[in-house]
Amino acid sequence: MAIEENFPLEQLTPIAKIESGAKQWVRPIYSMHKWWAGRLGSIFRTICLSVFTDSARPEDVWGKYLQKNDLDGKIVYDPFMGQGTTIAEALRLRCKAVGVDINPVAWWTARKIIGKVDVNNLTRTFKELEKKVAEDIKHYYKTKCPKCGRTADVMYYLWVKEIPCISCSNNIYLFRNYIIYTDKNTGALTLLCPKCWHVFVQTPTGGIAKCPDCSSEFNPNKSMVGGGNYNCTCGQKYSIVKTLQRNKHPPNHKLYAIEYLCPTCSKRGYKRIDENDRKLFQEAKERFDREKDKLLFPQQKIPPGVKTNALLNYNYTHFYQMFNERQLLCLSILLKAISEIKEKNERELLLTCFSNALNFNNIFTFYNPEYRKLEPLFTLHAYHIPNTATENNVWGAKLGRGTFRRNFDMLVRAKKYNISPYEKIKKNGKTEEFRIPGEVLDGKFCETFEELTNNGNVMLLCQTSEKIDLPPNSVDAAITDPPYFDNVMYSELADFFYVWLREALMDEYEEFKPELSPKLNEIIKNKVQVKDDQFFIDGITCVFKECHRVLKDDGPMVFTYHHKQSKAWAAVLEAILQSNFQITAMYPIESEILSSIHIKNVDAIEYDAIIICRKRAEEKSITFEKYEEELYLKAKDIIEN
Repeated sequence: MAIEENFPLEQLTPIAKIESGAKQWVRPIYSMHKWWAGRLGSIFRTICLSVFTDSARPEDVWGKYLQKNDLDGKIVYDPFMGQGTTIAEALRLRCKAVGVDINPVAWWTARKIIGKVDVNNLTRTFKELEKKVAEDIKHYYKTKCPKCGRTADVMYYLWVKEIPCISCSNNIYLFRNYIIYTDKNTGALTLLCPKCWHVFVQTPTGGIAKCPDCSSEFNPNKSMVGGGNYNCTCGQKYSIVKTLQRNKHPPNHKLYAIEYLCPTCSKRGYKRIDENDRKLFQEAKERFDREKDKLLFPQQKIPPGVKTNALLNYNYTHFYQMFNERQLLCLSILLKAISEIKEKNERELLLTCFSNALNFNNIFTFYNPEYRKLEPLFTLHAYHIPNTATENNVWGAKLGRGTFRRNFDMLVRAKKYNISPYEKIKKNGKTEEFRIPGEVLDGKFCETFEELTNNGNVMLLCQTSEKIDLPPNSVDAAITDPPYFDNVMYSELADFFYVWLREALMDEYEEFKPELSPKLNEIIKNKVQVKDDQFFIDGITCVFKECHRVLKDDGPMVFTYHHKQSKAWAAVLEAILQSNFQITAMYPIESEILSSIHIKNVDAIEYDAIIICRKRAEEKSITFEKYEEELYLKAKDIIEN
C-alpha cells in the first residue's frame, strides 16, 4: 500500500467536479435520503483503490478506476459512516466493510443505500400503494383553472406568515417582496397585488406596478418587512421574533396564491385564491381534527439545541407544528398505508422514500422565483424559517419537485444503480455515462465480525464508535469522514426525520424506540449540550484510539476533513497525536487550500483535505507544537511539489 505516493489527484479532480455538480444523477444512491455534509463517492472510491494498490504511480491507481475490481475481501472500517459513502464504495470494489454511526437516521439510510431490491417488485408495490391512497391524497390538491374553468392539479400552495402589530393590532403579512415568479427569458414578472391579492403578469417597466383588478400602484420590490423587523402603516417598527414571543404561539399563515398545472390546457400558471380553494383546505383541516387520534404523526416536543432554538424562538414547540393540517392528514394517510405493506424490503424502501419527501413537504419550504421551483427545508445545515412558505402536493402532479411520486422515481434510479453502477466522465468535451461491466452494489448484512469474515460482506452498527466490538489488528484500513467540530448538529437536524420514521419502526427496531435520536455521546461541539472543544477532542481521540487498536500494523487511517477554523483543525491534530498516529501524507481537495496551507492561519479559507495516517512507533514521542510544525512542513512540500 502506497497511498502516500500514488493518489491520482490530478485525474480525480474533473470526475469529482462532475459529481459535485449533479450528485443525484451521477450517484443516485446518495440522494435516496437527506444527510448533511455527504462526501463525494468518487473521492472515496479513489481512496479505497489507492489504499490497496501496491504501486507508487498514480496512473496505476487511476487505471483501475473505470474497471471492475476485486479487492479480495479486504476489510474497511468507517467509524463515522453517515449515509454510508465509504461502505458503498468499498463494497463496489469487493471489499468487506464495517460501518458505525450513532445516529439511527444515518444508520438506516446506509442500510437502504447498500441493500438491493427487485425493481420490478418495488414498482409493483408502489402501484398497489398508488391505487390505495393516491386519489384520496390528490383530492386535496385540486383547483379551478382560471383559463378553461376545468379542474387543474395544484403544484404548490403559496402561504405567507402573518403577525399582529404591537401598536394597532392590524395584521402584518411578512412578504419580503411581491414577486412570485420572474421569467428569465422575457423578464416578465408574475406579481401579487398587496392590496387586493390579485395575481397578474406585468412586462418589465423598471419600477412601479399597477394592479389591473383594483388599479392600486406599488413597488414589487418593496414590502413592510426588512432586517428582521416589520414596518406597520401606523408607523410602528418592531422585531418579528419579539412580536411572536409576546403571543406565545407560532405565526399564523394565510394562503395567497397557487401554482397549478391544467391537464386540459396543458398550461402551468399562477392564480389568486378563490373560495373553493379555501373550502378545500377547511375540509382537510376538519377531517384531520376528526381523525387525528388515529392518524400516524409524531407528538414529540422539539428539544432545545443550537439549531432547534430557531424553531423555539418562533414558538414551535412540537415537530408536528412544522406541518399544516392538510399536510399532516395526507402524510399520515400515506405513512399508514406504507406501514401496512407486507413485503419487508419494499415496505422499508418506500418508508425511506416517504421520509426523504418530508424535506419537501412542510411549512418551512419556500418558493424560488427565479428557477420556478420549491426549495426544501434543509437547503442549509439548519432549520431555516422563511416568511413565505410553499405547500407541496404530497403525492404529486405531473410536474413539481420533491413530491412522493418524484422521490419514488429517484428511489428507482438508485436501486437500478445498485444493479449496474456507473461513473460520469468527460469525453470529447461531453459528460458521458460509463458503466462498469460486472460491478454490483449488494450488501449482505452480518450481525457479528465472525459472520463478516465468512459469508457476509457488511456489518452496520448504530452506536458510538468510542468502543467497538472488533478484534485487535482485524481491519485492513480505516477510511472515514469525522464530524466537523461545530459545523453540523447532526442529531438536532436528523430528529426531523427520526420522529416520523419512529412511527413505523419503533416496534421492530431497537434503534428507533427512544423518543428522539441519541445526543449524549454524539461527538460535536455544542454549547446547548454543554460540549466544548475538549469534549470534541476527547471523543475523537477515543475513536481514533479504537481505529489504532483494530487496524493491522500496516493499515492506514485515511479521512477527509473540512473546516475553516484553525481550532477545529487543531482539535483533530491533537486527537491524531494522542491516539499514537502520525500523518504521512495530505492531499488538497478544494483549490482554496492552495492559497494558504498553514493550519494556524486558515480562518478565511475553506480548507478541505484527505489526511493519511499510520501508526506511530512508540519510541517516537513528540509534543503537539512540534507535531503541528512537522505537519505544516509536510503539507507545504506536498503543495509545492
